[in-house]
Amino acid sequence: TVSAFQIASTCPLDIAAPLGTLDSADVFRFIEALEGEEPIADVATPFSTFDFFDLLEYLTLFAAGCP
Repeated sequence: TVSAFQIASTCPLDIAAPLGTLDSADVFRFIEALEGEEPIADVATPFSTFDFFDLLEYLTLFAAGCP
């Protein structure tokens, strides 16, 4: 389970406050960005297409955490 844990603020997955903490706020912000077709949500091929595969890729990366 990925709960709030401290990470470097340079983590590309950390897109919502509080910065420096990877948590559910980042997931909700990603979904919001995906719905709005914001560039930060275009993380999976085919690029320039905002779809379920972007969400799946983000969640996979999120579960792995940041280096």
